[in-house]
Amino acid sequence: MAKILQNCTIISFIVIAISLLPSGSCDLIDTTCNDTPYPGVCSSFLRGIPEAKDANLSGLTVIMISSLTKKSNDEITKIDQLLKTKPGDEHLTSCKTHYKSVIDFTRDATNHARNSASEAGQGTVVDILLEIRDCEDGFHPEPSPLTDLNQTNRDVSNVIYFMFGQMRK
Repeated sequence: MAKILQNCTIISFIVIAISLLPSGSCDLIDTTCNDTPYPGVCSSFLRGIPEAKDANLSGLTVIMISSLTKKSNDEITKIDQLLKTKPGDEHLTSCKTHYKSVIDFTRDATNHARNSASEAGQGTVVDILLEIRDCEDGFHPEPSPLTDLNQTNRDVSNVIYFMFGQMRK
């Protein structure tokens, strides 16, 4: 009888411990990220933000858009540094303009995510991708000093595009 009571106590403890674990938040990050073309990029960004563990899909999308805004500001900072060594460089100046537009578009995308406006959000992300592409292509045929940052921003933008698509499901 004492053995049965001990086993019941252990089982009760396990059930209580499991019920206290956070429910589903990590699963939502995994599910969301696995439905994007760059699950590793998605997961690494979201898992680096504490608020993501409690966010719904709209909230996760807003977090990714915020990451893109930060990356875009990083890009502008790098462009400003490069312009100090190449004052008046038209390709860099053009890229800076493109990235200022990207930041403007991220504000629109954030509003679309908060309102679960998936089609409008995807349209805005397409605009963002075009700005990033135009920045990169502006250096052609010369190599771009911004290729790595542009690629990261492209990857993050594609993740956001697919996250907006998941809002329709």
